[in-house]
Amino acid sequence: MKESLFNILLLVFSLNQLVFGDTDNNVSVTCQTKACVHAAARIIKMVDLNVDPCDDFYKFTCGGVLNSEDIFDELNNRFDKSLEFILKQNTSINEPKYLKIAKTLYRICENKNYASILNPLESNGGWPVLKGSRWMESDFDLTKINFDCGSFCTNTFFKIGINCPFFIEVEPLSSELSVEDYVQGRNNTNVDNYYNEMIQIVEKMGAAKNNINYKDDLDKILDFEVELGRTRLLTEQKLNGTHDTVEMTLHELTNNYSLFFNLPMSDFEPSTTVHVTNFSYMKKLQSLVNSTETKRTLANFIMWKYVRNILNNDIDKNTLKKCVDVVSYRLPHAVGAIYVQNYSQPGIIEVRDNIINMTLIIKQTFLKMMKKADWIDEETKNEITKKLELSKYVIGCINELNNNSKIDKFYESLELFDYESFDNACEKIRQFTDNTRSKDNWDFFVANMGESPARFFSPLNTIIISYMMLDKFFFDSVRPNYMNYGSLGSKINEIIADNGGIRAAYRAYNELSNDEKQLPGLPFTPKQMFWISYASKYCGKTIPKTLRIGVSDHPINKFRVIGTSMNLPEFAEDFQCPSGSKMNPVKKCSVW
Repeated sequence: MKESLFNILLLVFSLNQLVFGDTDNNVSVTCQTKACVHAAARIIKMVDLNVDPCDDFYKFTCGGVLNSEDIFDELNNRFDKSLEFILKQNTSINEPKYLKIAKTLYRICENKNYASILNPLESNGGWPVLKGSRWMESDFDLTKINFDCGSFCTNTFFKIGINCPFFIEVEPLSSELSVEDYVQGRNNTNVDNYYNEMIQIVEKMGAAKNNINYKDDLDKILDFEVELGRTRLLTEQKLNGTHDTVEMTLHELTNNYSLFFNLPMSDFEPSTTVHVTNFSYMKKLQSLVNSTETKRTLANFIMWKYVRNILNNDIDKNTLKKCVDVVSYRLPHAVGAIYVQNYSQPGIIEVRDNIINMTLIIKQTFLKMMKKADWIDEETKNEITKKLELSKYVIGCINELNNNSKIDKFYESLELFDYESFDNACEKIRQFTDNTRSKDNWDFFVANMGESPARFFSPLNTIIISYMMLDKFFFDSVRPNYMNYGSLGSKINEIIADNGGIRAAYRAYNELSNDEKQLPGLPFTPKQMFWISYASKYCGKTIPKTLRIGVSDHPINKFRVIGTSMNLPEFAEDFQCPSGSKMNPVKKCSVW
């Protein structure tokens, strides 16, 4: 399909030249390479030329794809399908060990049944909604079941990231439903559909046979979850976009919040630093749990979340997508190697080196901007300069993920077998992960690449760029720099200083040679294409669930693009936006 699109566009451009002629001057300003034609085809599909960029730059750039998935979801879904294809292949004797382990975990997940799913629950007294009156409250231990469910590939209240040897991260799990759903409660259609799904799942698992009052149990589960969602919403509304991260020791966490946390002290020192995100929510949650009428409701809720996460909304057949997610989450180094060796663009080492060079150029440009800022004193400027000059970039860990021997060495102590139960395989991987660390931190960097396409890790003063950001959408060595600097350059450097990083990327591009060619079939100048490339990575539909508070540290895509562009004079100048227009307000918010 892609090749056909390229050929059609190339034919159109060629006919245009034959019919209307093409002066030497036009040829000199238009890029005719395959990479440029592909890029032009994508931009033509995205933009809405009926919209004035000075009125709504987001709709102008993204108007043609507002109902499509965004590029990050597109890349993830595309890779998940490719990964699933590889994982379903028979194991070969000559395959690297890491690939054999990944395929084995996938098969174990794919072949799981209700009995294997419920095994971890039986050691905690079983699931009340299935056991009915036979469930004994005395067998239930909230801390133990929380820990056990976390070991077996799912969590209930919090997501725990082991950033060893630096610190442990604790943050609330994403809410199941949206803000509006929780506010409306049982009167909401989505909540009602969710409740019907609960009924369907527990009936499939035999609830009606053993518990005539199972719907009463489900009512209490849902009421608790709605109240939990409202509690989180209230704490995040009070924060109003500010951070509520509290630092404490592991000993303080397990001592003061033992209801939720009982990490094995043998694995970590009691003095290990813990960062708790949305600490107010943790305190409110503890009060909510303590005020809940019976342990039965808590047991039902925790075990429901465990079962639903494992089944992933599909109760009639194995959910392949969910099993791909399990492999990606539990074996990130194996999955990273599969991606880099099978799906990264050609010449990936050169691409990485070019990206490093681009980031260094932008960093130096930002330093120049910072030194001219009159609101920063000299002492602070010196500290910022020192920190920036010592900062490092980890781009994809390409060398490590291309090295089968290194990846196999990393997984040397892990063995999985097809006859193992799903819960046992997850527990073995958990123990392996907790006890395996490399001396040069490469494994830590790879593990974090699945969390975010780009993030700053302050303890090492390092920006970590996922190998998936090396896709041609973000960077292509054979296309004009205005696209690379606008897309990936601005993404990396907004981590440094939000819109100041984008301005630095723009100025860095302008300091390069400005004789780059335009894309064929498009009326945009190179400078205008910088801004379009910046905005294009945020194109796509915003589903209602992403609008809930607390899902992301960033605003939704539309406001992210508009808010940045309208406050940068360079944008208004390049698009010749009249003073006072929506994208060129008289009063601008500018730091750098």
